[in-house]
Amino acid sequence: MIKVSIFALAMLLVAAALVVVFGDFRFGPKATYHATFTNASRLKAGQKVRIAGIPVGAVSGVALNPDNTVDVTFGVDKRYTLYSSTRAVVRYENLVGDRYLEITSGPGELRKLPPGGTINAQHTQPALDLDALLGGLKPVLKGLDADKVNTITSAVIELLQGQGGALSDVLGETSAFSTALGRRDQLIGDAITNLNTVLATVDQKSAQFSASVDQLQQLITGLANNKDAIAGLSRRWPRRRPISPTC
Repeated sequence: MIKVSIFALAMLLVAAALVVVFGDFRFGPKATYHATFTNASRLKAGQKVRIAGIPVGAVSGVALNPDNTVDVTFGVDKRYTLYSSTRAVVRYENLVGDRYLEITSGPGELRKLPPGGTINAQHTQPALDLDALLGGLKPVLKGLDADKVNTITSAVIELLQGQGGALSDVLGETSAFSTALGRRDQLIGDAITNLNTVLATVDQKSAQFSASVDQLQQLITGLANNKDAIAGLSRRWPRRRPISPTC
């Protein structure tokens, strides 16, 4: 009986350790801060706060201010220092729509932000409008399977958030994308129009997106200028024959 109790206790300790490790729990002292956003972007209490990709805290509250801005309360491990120039950005955790709060450095003096201090709206940035982005990509995603849609969409989101490489690298490896574009010139026009609208909206919100916008704009322009070549590629592309079942 004693051995069974010891074994059960050991298993409970192992389970607790796994929960702590994989749940990214932090038991160090926390400093509480606030950030003012023009849009909460569906950020919720309990979602992570990260610095350079490392979890350092969590969002503890989201409340609407009288002026219709949003006050986000979050905790950060006291080992990390925030400054008056620090920026707070809402990012997408995944395609399901989960968010996290990213803390980044910004230009300006390195004056420490005391615990309880607020990052003002000029130093915050809401998440991308994923609905508008997916709407802009809809014409070019029609002919792709779910895995390729997720790959391309993830690449676009990472690119516009400043986290990814060149979107053209992803699209260059997706033969179905070129085939779909080659079949209909109108599809190319729709994609260019929709994505230009999205990029214009994003570009107006923050100069921080300018490099990513330029890169994606170059890709879109390249597709428009070379649609005849893409169409020819589609006609020359060998079609795969279905594999007959063998007995």
